[in-house]
Amino acid sequence: MKENKKLTNYEKERLFNLTYLFREAVSNTLYIHDLENTIGYYHQSKNKSTNSFRKNLQKLDKSTGVKENDLAIISANSNLLESANKIHYKITPAPEILFPASGKDGADLKLIESLKFLESNKILKKFNCLTIISGDKIFYKYILQLSQKGYKVRSFSRKQTSSNVYENLSEHSYIDLYERKRKKRKKSSNTTHKRNDYNPQFEKLKDFVFEPKVA
Repeated sequence: MKENKKLTNYEKERLFNLTYLFREAVSNTLYIHDLENTIGYYHQSKNKSTNSFRKNLQKLDKSTGVKENDLAIISANSNLLESANKIHYKITPAPEILFPASGKDGADLKLIESLKFLESNKILKKFNCLTIISGDKIFYKYILQLSQKGYKVRSFSRKQTSSNVYENLSEHSYIDLYERKRKKRKKSSNTTHKRNDYNPQFEKLKDFVFEPKVA
């Protein structure tokens, strides 16, 4: 299969035209989101449900502060991107540019190329803030470079999928997207009836009550 790690001419044109519309905005943020790093691997490897995927996408937007006047550039493999767009991005108020990618570090390389393209065309500086959402080490040096050039840069990632180098950044925040397991209830000490043929599967039936059989 042919790898897809570079922006096509069509994608560059699309990127330029959409970001150019934001050049006069007063307080907007450009989001660069590596979807595979944040929740892609987790959901695809564990075969999580659509509802769980949707909830984590919503939680991610809320945690990173996405607003309707912001713009997000998102990259991932085509299957993951299509699923995310269908259940979430099509109905969000903020506009998104979705770039499918494939191959080793494909999404990372496309997003970095997008940053370089916008900077060379003097569009990047029109945004009030740049937010990188990824824990991959490849983004770290670009965050430092952009900060040194005077850009306001924030970054977010999941601790579980982040390089340790991000701990050196003062403007980096970790987000927790894992589903928390419910704690099992302790058995009541005031049990009226105790059966010798107890089966643990009945613990799942919270309202199930055994009545002793009458001989």
